[in-house]
Amino acid sequence: MLFSLPFWVVSAFANLVKLILRLFIGAILTFYVKYSQDEYASSIRWSRTGGLLEMIQLFWHSYRLVPRKSSAVLALAMVAGFSIMFVSSILTVMVSRADIEGSSAAARAFTKQLISADPSFWNVYLSAESTMEEALTAMLNDTRRNPNPRPKTRYTPRTYAYEAGCDESTAAITKDDNATFFFPSTSVNCKAYILGLYNRAYDWEPKTASVRTIDSSTFMVVTPVVNLDKHQTSEAIEPLFTAFEGKLCFRLTSSPERLDALTENFPEDGIITLPSTLATKCQYGSDRSLVSSVTYFQFAIGHMQDFDKVTATILDDPTSLPLLEPMYTAISDGAFSSPTNNSTMVMLTKIPFAASDVDFFGCISIYSKEQKNMGLLCTYMLTSIINVRPQARDPTIAADLKREPVPHNISDVTNQIEFTIFHLPQVPELKSSQGTTPLFSAAHLVKATTDASRYLASLGHNVNMYKDSGSIADQLYILYDAVELKDAYEVSTTAFAVVCAVTGLCGLAWAFSEYPKYFPTVYNSSLYKVVYKELKSKDESMPMLMRYTHDPLAFDGNQVADTDDQLNVAPGKSSEDHLFMVPLLLGNNVSKQQEQQPQMLEEIPAQSLHLNTRRIIASTPTMIFATPATTATATSTSWQSPTTQLQSLGSSAPPPIPARPSWFAHGTSLTSSVQAPPHDATSTTHGVDQTSAPSTHGGLTMIQNPFV
Repeated sequence: MLFSLPFWVVSAFANLVKLILRLFIGAILTFYVKYSQDEYASSIRWSRTGGLLEMIQLFWHSYRLVPRKSSAVLALAMVAGFSIMFVSSILTVMVSRADIEGSSAAARAFTKQLISADPSFWNVYLSAESTMEEALTAMLNDTRRNPNPRPKTRYTPRTYAYEAGCDESTAAITKDDNATFFFPSTSVNCKAYILGLYNRAYDWEPKTASVRTIDSSTFMVVTPVVNLDKHQTSEAIEPLFTAFEGKLCFRLTSSPERLDALTENFPEDGIITLPSTLATKCQYGSDRSLVSSVTYFQFAIGHMQDFDKVTATILDDPTSLPLLEPMYTAISDGAFSSPTNNSTMVMLTKIPFAASDVDFFGCISIYSKEQKNMGLLCTYMLTSIINVRPQARDPTIAADLKREPVPHNISDVTNQIEFTIFHLPQVPELKSSQGTTPLFSAAHLVKATTDASRYLASLGHNVNMYKDSGSIADQLYILYDAVELKDAYEVSTTAFAVVCAVTGLCGLAWAFSEYPKYFPTVYNSSLYKVVYKELKSKDESMPMLMRYTHDPLAFDGNQVADTDDQLNVAPGKSSEDHLFMVPLLLGNNVSKQQEQQPQMLEEIPAQSLHLNTRRIIASTPTMIFATPATTATATSTSWQSPTTQLQSLGSSAPPPIPARPSWFAHGTSLTSSVQAPPHDATSTTHGVDQTSAPSTHGGLTMIQNPFV
């Protein structure tokens, strides 16, 4: 399927797929955190926020210390995160660039000072994988014929519907105007294929020729030939083909590319020259057209008995050419036999009834001095002629060329174009029965011949050679259908459906993992958000984007980690079950609750206050994670529930001020702790009632265990 979308849309879609897949990995970890018993599940999920490198470091330093299950999950999370990096590359392989048609309009091309005698101007090469129409269209779109093309525009020569005059055909083999053989009869009711046999090395005499009828559509001419020049001993038949339909349309096949076919020594077995198609179109003043195409190739056979072997090396399916079998029969029957080793020519003609295509096949026997045997030089010809009924001129062409619809002499040729198409060998994939690789496809040659004549007939009065007033050189006029091309992307429908389905399912899984009813914040959010939610539950005015300090580690003055080494976690318990937050109000940052405390506590310098297992920071209020076991001011029975608050100081009497340590006077920092005296559930310490109700003036605030 094709998508005509800007590049940024395609790029955005690829990024959306990557985003949803990344969210899906987080959703899988969310499910794992909730439904597994792995104590490291949350740590694995939270480690993804540090990126792939941090996950690799965690895995490297901990895979020997944690259970295998946790290590495996962490490794899978790393692999999944690493795989996301290649999603764009995979999608790029699935998508290919293409063009889609946009607006269309007519476009004209005029060539200036065209030298029509230049053979290369009308030549084109046809690969075995291409069609004749593609080759001719590409040639007419070449910048030599369309000198000023617009970018991102496809030019196609405008074609028209046509009607053939008739299909009945007559074949003629001639040496000159006085010696001609007609098949099947001498009457020409529709159109005729005239093959002139001219050879620079040999001559033949029609009077000594014998004509044989093989069947109702196949005829054979056998005649001796005479060597004209002893220095030019080897030359295959070079035909001169003419189409006739009341008027002649000549086309000489000889060209500079064919000169190498004339050699002094007998060629090696196989193809001599590349097969070529000669396509010719003649237009007349009556608006009738005559189109002909001839495809022929020449090959050599050193020993006549090797005829089948040599043809198998040239053609993948020799049976597609109907005259090869009759020629092999003629060889077996001794048509080329001569006791004096004289040369003989055998010409076969296949002319089906009411058909537009006629085949010619001729071979000349030559004595090879090198091999001391009679060899053959052969030429196979495929022909097609279409006589086109009068066609109306395109108004655009008539206006551009400023011509009258019908010239005064309606029998004159008003326009003639000639193309030469050379066939390239096919890629050697098939093997013939003899184990050799055939060079050409017989069916492809037959189809190319027919397609060439049909395409030229469909051009109508387009592709016109003319001379402008005051110009001495020919000019070429072509009318194109110009279609603007837009960038598009092509992708397999199945692949696109699979990508959309997988992305949709992953998106639904992620959306379900974000549903608060089943997955609270602690399962699907970052550690930062978990901390924020707990602080928010204690203080509604807490902003979601909190201020952060590195030393101590605190959010908006609430310290989140104890820095004392005496903080221990009981065996079998998670540190998350013992965390609570202790705001320390120091300096000028005094809350309203502290202002309501007894006057005796306010006179104690902040530098003198020393809590067990805590470092006092004289800055903004900080929050400390601590455990009940390390707090000297709490009882062993007041921590039965994770949500129990610390007992506040009593208001009846202030505790005595402890003496300053000896190190305080010397400016030593606060690093040691004061051990709390032993106590029980009902005792008091320094006048503090341990069993009194919680006070709103207390300096300690609990954080709810998020995993309870």
